[in-house]
Amino acid sequence: ARERQRTGPMWGGLKTLLFVFAGGALVVLLITGAGWWYLGTTSFEGLVKLRIEQTLEAKLGRDVVIGSVRIVRSRPQKVIISDLRIANAPGGVARDFATVREVEITGGIESFWLRRIRVGRIAVRDPRLWFEIFPEGSLLTHNFPKWKSGPRRRYEIVRLDFGELVVTNGGFNFLDRRHDIAAVASNIGSRLTITGAENLYEGLVNSPLVRVRLQEYEPFDLRMRGGFRYTPGVLALHSIALEGRGIETSLSGKVDPVSEGVYDFRLTSRLALERVREIFRVESVLAGNMALDTRLRGKTGDFELTGGWTAPRITADAYELTG
Repeated sequence: ARERQRTGPMWGGLKTLLFVFAGGALVVLLITGAGWWYLGTTSFEGLVKLRIEQTLEAKLGRDVVIGSVRIVRSRPQKVIISDLRIANAPGGVARDFATVREVEITGGIESFWLRRIRVGRIAVRDPRLWFEIFPEGSLLTHNFPKWKSGPRRRYEIVRLDFGELVVTNGGFNFLDRRHDIAAVASNIGSRLTITGAENLYEGLVNSPLVRVRLQEYEPFDLRMRGGFRYTPGVLALHSIALEGRGIETSLSGKVDPVSEGVYDFRLTSRLALERVREIFRVESVLAGNMALDTRLRGKTGDFELTGGWTAPRITADAYELTG
């Protein structure tokens, strides 16, 4: 700390300056030391826990529980959040809508004193999300929470800025109870960056195993990789590739608005009809390759698929078609 003193005679000015410098330095040391000590206490950990819980509860309208928060004061400073749980909507099959085993926040820990938080990197480990479409006639259409606006709570975070978000070993469970369709993606990895001025989130996602079940037919496995961009209310998918034995599919388009689940995608596929025969348990002969170029549009559980297909040759039972 440094102050300038302009009062008093010349012979007393130097003495006053020395006193102010010494006193100011002592105050700074005391404040800095106390703040550094407080960062590692259970009181500060409780403040961070409260800020995150209240922010998520206010925005999602769901109960949010955090098991523990730990502050690491050594460089680089970290906040480690363990066992985060977000409750499911009433009537959901799963107990939780989302869980996260651990979140590690690196850099900018001191900003948790403020309502606007700026951190360097967020690592999300072992997250799980359960997305459900409810049966016809249910009170809710789906269990995905809407991001709410309204009066802010005392400890609510106003804005979160970060440099990079990395997801490892994620899981996504999709259950359409209206059409009896299920999909489970495991070991999901994703890396996301933010452009603060544009409020733009952009990243990549991949999963070595996506298992899909269509009603009572045979489940089939796919690999997933692709890119995405998110701006407030709009999720854009860039060439999400799904590949498996006898199946190659590419999906691009957007969900707009996300809160209503309104989507418009271009879906292209190359299918081996022998694989289609296995999945749908067709007993008669079915062979050849088929290419589809379609548009998939809908809202939540309802959809419309339009487009065309081509096949150079199809063998079906005793018939053979060429075109």
